[in-house]
Amino acid sequence: MNKEYKTNTKVAIDDNEEILNYALFKHSNKFKTKDGRPYEYIDKDGEYVSSHVSPYNPFIGENIDPGVFDLVILLINKGYLTCSSCEGHSDRKFRYVTIAFNTIEQLNNFKKNILKSKLPLNFRISDKKNQAWHGHNVTYNYKEIKEKKLSVQEFIKISGKITEEDFVKHYNAMFLRDYTEYYLMQIRIASLPETNFTFLGILKYIFQYPYYFVVYKFRNYFTKKLTKYIKNNIKDYEDKI
Repeated sequence: MNKEYKTNTKVAIDDNEEILNYALFKHSNKFKTKDGRPYEYIDKDGEYVSSHVSPYNPFIGENIDPGVFDLVILLINKGYLTCSSCEGHSDRKFRYVTIAFNTIEQLNNFKKNILKSKLPLNFRISDKKNQAWHGHNVTYNYKEIKEKKLSVQEFIKISGKITEEDFVKHYNAMFLRDYTEYYLMQIRIASLPETNFTFLGILKYIFQYPYYFVVYKFRNYFTKKLTKYIKNNIKDYEDKI
C-alpha cells in the first residue's frame, strides 16, 4: 500500500498505549484459511478470532478477505473509517463491510446515497446504546485469551460488555480521531434481512430465502457493482466534530 491517507489527526497514541498501538498499527493477523480469511488464532470453540487493525496500518491489505478487498480499499482511500469486513465463509453466509461514523446524520446520509444503487443490500446499524454488537476488547487482550486458552464467549462473560468510554477510546486510537461518539453501520451484500421471530417474520423469511439464495451465488458481481457505484457516486468522508 503506497497510498498516503489523509487524516484530521488531533491526538496521537499515548506512550502508555504501546500494546494498543502495536496491535492497531504494526500488527497483522498471522494466519489465513485456504480461502484467504485472515485470523490470529482459533479458539477452543472453533471460532476464528481476528485482531482489529487500523485502516492506516501498513499491513491493512493483508488483513482483508479477497472478496471484499477492492471495496474496503476504495472506502479507505475515500477516507471512510472501516473497522471490519468479511467476504462470507462457511460459518457466515453473507458478505459485509463495517464503517464507523462520527454522527448519526453522516451515517443516514451515506445509507441514503448507497440505497440509490438499487443493489441487494441490507444494513445493520449500531450506536452507543447497543454495546452487544460492538463486540469486545479482543484487540486489547488477545494474548491473554490465547495464554488462558479461553474462547471468545468465555472472555466476554469474564470481562463483561465494554463501556461506552472503552468503545470510544478504542476507535479513537484506531482511527486517529478525538470523537466523543461513534455510530457503526454494517453494509451486508446479498444477505437475508434480520428476522423478526414472529409468525409473520418467519413466513417473510421463508418467502425471501430463494431470492437471496440466488443473489448470494452472484455476490462477487454485486460486490463489484457496489464498489463501482461508490467510486463514481459517493463523496469522500468528511469529519464532523
